[in-house]
Amino acid sequence: MGLITYVSQFTTASAYDKAVYVSPDNMAQIAGSRSEFTTSDLGLSDTEYKRNGGCFLSYKKTAVIILMFIIGVITAGLIGAYLNPWANKPTLTALTLAEEDDVEGIRPSARFSVSPLIFPTLYKVELIPVTETGVTKLNGHLIVEFAYNGSRPLSKIVLNAKKITVIKTRLFSADDLLSEHAHSRRRRDGNDEKVTNPETKSTSEPTPHDSRMTPEESGLDNTSSRTSVNLSSIVTTESSSDKVATNETSAPTSITPPEVITTSNDAYFEKDKAKLPAPSSELPVVIQKISPPLITTRPTVSSSTPEPPSLSSPKRSTEIRIANDEMDAVDGFYVIYPNSPILRGIYSVEITYEAKVDGQAVFNNTYDLENQKRWILATKLKPFDTGTLFPGFEDPVDKARFSLSIARPTTFHTLTNMPLISSSAISNELAMDHFQTTPPLSSHSLAFAITDLQPIVEPTLHNLEIPLTLWIRSREVGQTRFVFETMGRVVQSLRRFFSVPYPLPKLDVAALPGLDGDGTSSPGLIFIRESMLSLDRESSAIAKEFEVQNLIRLIGEQWFGGLVSTQTRMEAWFLEGSLFYLQYLLADKANPSLDSFNSIGILQHSAFEADAYDVSRSMRSKLKFTALKNTYEKGACLIRMLNYVISDSGFRNGYKTFLTRWANANADVSDFLVSMSKEAQWLPDGVSLAQVFASWIDQGGFPVVTVTRNYESASATVRQEQFAFDNETITNRKLWHVPVTYIVDGENWSSPSRTWMSQEEATLIGLGNHGEKKWLLLNVNQTGYYRVNYDLDNWSLLASALDSKFDKFPVTTRTSLVDDALSLAWAGRLAYPAALNLIQFLHKRETHHSPWTVAFQNMEKLNYLLQNTAAYPSFQNFMVKFVSPLFKNVTASSAETQLKLIAIKWACLVDNPECQSYMKKLSNVPNYLEKTHQCTLARFGGKLEWDFLLSKISVASNRETKLKLLSALPCFQVEWILQLLLSDIMTEGKIDEHETLELLRSFRQNPMASRSAFKFLRRYWNEIFQRFSKSYPILKAFVQASASGIMDEQDIKDFQIFKEKHFDSLKFLGHTIGVAEAEARSRNLWLKENLIAVQRWLDDYIRPTI
Repeated sequence: MGLITYVSQFTTASAYDKAVYVSPDNMAQIAGSRSEFTTSDLGLSDTEYKRNGGCFLSYKKTAVIILMFIIGVITAGLIGAYLNPWANKPTLTALTLAEEDDVEGIRPSARFSVSPLIFPTLYKVELIPVTETGVTKLNGHLIVEFAYNGSRPLSKIVLNAKKITVIKTRLFSADDLLSEHAHSRRRRDGNDEKVTNPETKSTSEPTPHDSRMTPEESGLDNTSSRTSVNLSSIVTTESSSDKVATNETSAPTSITPPEVITTSNDAYFEKDKAKLPAPSSELPVVIQKISPPLITTRPTVSSSTPEPPSLSSPKRSTEIRIANDEMDAVDGFYVIYPNSPILRGIYSVEITYEAKVDGQAVFNNTYDLENQKRWILATKLKPFDTGTLFPGFEDPVDKARFSLSIARPTTFHTLTNMPLISSSAISNELAMDHFQTTPPLSSHSLAFAITDLQPIVEPTLHNLEIPLTLWIRSREVGQTRFVFETMGRVVQSLRRFFSVPYPLPKLDVAALPGLDGDGTSSPGLIFIRESMLSLDRESSAIAKEFEVQNLIRLIGEQWFGGLVSTQTRMEAWFLEGSLFYLQYLLADKANPSLDSFNSIGILQHSAFEADAYDVSRSMRSKLKFTALKNTYEKGACLIRMLNYVISDSGFRNGYKTFLTRWANANADVSDFLVSMSKEAQWLPDGVSLAQVFASWIDQGGFPVVTVTRNYESASATVRQEQFAFDNETITNRKLWHVPVTYIVDGENWSSPSRTWMSQEEATLIGLGNHGEKKWLLLNVNQTGYYRVNYDLDNWSLLASALDSKFDKFPVTTRTSLVDDALSLAWAGRLAYPAALNLIQFLHKRETHHSPWTVAFQNMEKLNYLLQNTAAYPSFQNFMVKFVSPLFKNVTASSAETQLKLIAIKWACLVDNPECQSYMKKLSNVPNYLEKTHQCTLARFGGKLEWDFLLSKISVASNRETKLKLLSALPCFQVEWILQLLLSDIMTEGKIDEHETLELLRSFRQNPMASRSAFKFLRRYWNEIFQRFSKSYPILKAFVQASASGIMDEQDIKDFQIFKEKHFDSLKFLGHTIGVAEAEARSRNLWLKENLIAVQRWLDDYIRPTI
């Protein structure tokens, strides 16, 4: 640094580019004082210099050096920036990817988010369908009245909206502004269990948009908490949102209003008619009728009938100029920018728009009736975005009232959540229906249908005390009396259980032709599949049980999800889990011929299977709505455990307290447990009910309780740890508050001993007589959500007891023993010979389908895994011998039972010759056997059978039959057929989304098909992702179908390469990928550790028959 400084000071600009030369001999002089540094000392002259070694530093060379240095730094930075993502890319383990999973809500990179301090109070919605070939779009006119409760000015108003074209927007402010001290209440903080305001938004966890909004955008200041305005103090009537209640003791806040335009009450904007579509000749649209005032000649309504609010801006209002608006099509937002930020107060936004009928949130089905094409338009808002129907606020906590007016052809009917008030003519072909304003609802609870279905009222159901109407295509379709009676018994059972009246003035149940799935439920309006109408007293027990349970869920949602809803969709597990549980608890009461409650072990098996990995998530994880089925099943198991902990009567009282307290409001799981805790009497010392269930809710997975007995001292050591099929990956030690129930041979089943286990290890004493060997059983009737393992002696005692006196054990206990033994063996915690010995009682004596079902579901994994090993022939022979007695018994009877279905399915799956012969002789295949029958034929078929099945699909009489036939296609064992089927899925317009999901689920269940899908996935993932980038369910199903084909080490390596290559496009499927990899590794580990022992046991078992 010193050298450069002195040289630069010494050298001066001249006409020549002189160089500074530093010779080695003169270096010492440079190091001296500045006074000694002279020209003569360096031997310099104006004309020459000598080269005796050293270096030359000209101006140009110095500049070049500096420039090269700068370029080098920039280049190094660019290289570092390029390599940094690769260096920082996480190791793609199952756990890493599981944490990357996309969740319900807004993307972290979203440009906009809805302010948490805007609270809608009333939606006034007018819809007019436009038809071309069916209904293609809706012309909409909307007024949303809302309160803004922020302490800062709000610069933009953000609403949820997708696939909507906005034509005109106006913004109004009520003349009366919110008082600074308007009444509001805060949700609980931490463990505060006080009962609080039902209408406030949760602060228990941040919403996705909170982290992305600046204080100026959200209206929050540094001291603000999320509060809500008490709507009852603002809006005194449904149609008078301008009336604001203020605190009498506080002075109004002095504020500067935004730029406004004074308007009169009846000043409405003129629509831009050029932007509206031309009226259809098939369904005429009267454009001038869209704009308020909506109805020019409204029929007289009696004073006792609520008047629908007119679609107009609030009274005593001023219009606020709008500077700009924009639609964010990527994340689904409509953004309004006022000229000046809005302040705390009451507002309304008026929007004219067009909404596409997208086939999801709003769907349009056509069908034939009397040789004429008919159409139905209906909504399915719950799993989809309500912003596709109208701009609004989708957060479930944003409950508001809805006033609907919907146009329809004069020969049609409109069904909505509330009763009809009046109808007015728009033209000779079109009428407008006006409906009562709803109680506060979340936007996804809104529903309507425009149909020409016919109403049927059953007069014998007058004791229901609610108007129940069934809407069907034709009065000749089905035996409606049985369906009516079943619905009536379900309503009565739910009312008695909750001790809370039905919350709405009517209930419409519409059987929609072509409806996919098991139906949808919204307050006051339920959509069911048309095939349910064929149910009668002679129907099979399988059909009756399924439909009764389905009706319990659909009608139960009138209370859970209708009367009370949750703060967020992710919290809905305790309401949905309650309904799943009630499907089993109440089905036998709704139809005494059923035996549903004893089948609850099948539900618990399903929950266990999904929750048995280290990547399992807690109940608080924000999974996508479409990924929550397993969470709801686990929720049902936890609700059942809660039922046992607080007794039957306390359980019902808890629900009554909860529903009464949170009626027409939003609650969370803490509120639910507060209501239940009043009835809890059996809890661990010093531990609350909330603390007990926090151990099950706040962490994923579940425990296995291992019992080691000391027969001499009549005691046992019990130890809890996490149960997982991928035991090698478990890193964290988890503990639960486990309600342990136990019984020793000879004791009373109805009053087992019980204790709480909150530590890792405990001791049970007094287990019979000292030195006596009697079996010990824990988790009596499987009331707890945990598995139990025993020492080999106790397993042997239980196996002997089941073999000799199996009926002494309740059905639920037999089911849990079979399930525990086979699952523990799969996880490597119990030797397979011990597990297979225990289940021998099944083929000798068991007649209930529940133990058989869980046995076969566990055996299905063995069947899947052994197909590519030398042990498979022995496994087939074992299964043929095991299932043959059951097959002969059930096929000798004409009864159509669940046991018959699974016996035939498994006998055919393991190539039992008797089953194949039975299937070929069936001239009239029962509906419940259709899928099994077609799958059996496909497994042994080729091109001829392929063509035959495709022809049957093309002429299928209804949607359900078509789906069953489609699900048989992946049963083919021919590679070119499976690849062709996958290619057809990729062809746009050939197979719809619901059919694709059904096919991919079937791929997952068939080993050959799954391996074929694994090849297809790796080869065409980019095309798959591009084709279905907007369908999370299909992408997830593709991965699941393919991952089931991962068997050995090479497959796992191929899967790892696939993940590395497509990391960015797989991140949002992280949890699905993580579970798939965990399942694959557990299968590979099983082959290494168990194959030889299992093959030896199978060979020994079948040897006498050879």
